[in-house]
Amino acid sequence: TQVSGWCCIRCEETDLQYGNNVMIHKGRLVVTINNNAPHSVVFTRIFLPGKKYNVSVSYIRRAKVVQMYVDHELVETKHYVRARKVSLTKSMVGCWHDHRRVHGTITDFRVYRKIPSYRQKHGYCAEFKGCKVPLKLKDDAWKWICKGPFCTKTADEATCCGPIANCSTYACPEGQTLKAHASLIRCAGETCLHTDRTTCCDDEKLCTTLTCPKHYDQTKVASKTWCDGPQCTLSKDKDRCCIKNPICASYACPSGWTTKPRHEHVRCKSHPCSDADKTRCCAPLGMCSAFECPDHYQHKHNASTAYCKDPFCLDTPFQYCCVEMGHCSTLKCPSHMVHNQHVLHSDLFCATLKCTSADIKR
Repeated sequence: TQVSGWCCIRCEETDLQYGNNVMIHKGRLVVTINNNAPHSVVFTRIFLPGKKYNVSVSYIRRAKVVQMYVDHELVETKHYVRARKVSLTKSMVGCWHDHRRVHGTITDFRVYRKIPSYRQKHGYCAEFKGCKVPLKLKDDAWKWICKGPFCTKTADEATCCGPIANCSTYACPEGQTLKAHASLIRCAGETCLHTDRTTCCDDEKLCTTLTCPKHYDQTKVASKTWCDGPQCTLSKDKDRCCIKNPICASYACPSGWTTKPRHEHVRCKSHPCSDADKTRCCAPLGMCSAFECPDHYQHKHNASTAYCKDPFCLDTPFQYCCVEMGHCSTLKCPSHMVHNQHVLHSDLFCATLKCTSADIKR
């Protein structure tokens, strides 16, 4: 009878939320199975009041389905995400603790643990138990039917079983890579799913864990770049993680310093070259005060602060650091004296840049 509210056809004495029950609600049959997901399924067929029905409910755990037959004809199938073994407990028929009574007559009620005789002529592959590695029961086995009412290995293995996928077909997410020998590792089903990630993938390492070879430095994006595998290796990751350091020729030596010999063959320690490479690429210039001036020359007045052209003042022209002393011909002799007859025709120099009275006797 179609009435409002819930009416029990077969309800266990426990809490209705957790029992294995068959009820009717607004003319629709409702089946609840403890620990299944979903816990309750509602069939869409509406039973009209004043009519007699022969209704059967068939639960097939391996197929994860529950089917409703009316007058021995299959009218509807409901599917479960999770299906558990049913353990029936003491129950009541037609009511639940004097409540939720059926408004009508139940002429017969039986529970069978066997396949009903009017069940479909072909079994479901979900009931097949003969798949062996490297085969497994197809993920959608409930959609496939066997050749007879019962599935057999000889007749139905090819229909019901499929190859187990291996991890080489799985695409690991960013930051992870396939495990070594992935082709030998099997997923849980015919297709590798996200649930197989821990089975198939290892965490990748960042480039910051790789030690770059001599004359190489880590790229600026090393902290955001993943290596090609669970471990960073030079053979596979050098080009993605490391960049060759520039040569010293790209570094401008600061004031007072000059490039070292063969600097075009010396590489900086970082990319780009920085002041940390100054002593690697450059040498301090020598001071003119250390330059040895030739005869008749002396250091310029700023020799203590003037730089030579090279670190050891060996390749610096002497005119750069030295100035010629005064020539005796520039000295004005006193009134009672004249220049030495050799002054005009020889290299006679004063003691300093300018000749003074101290040079008269020279």
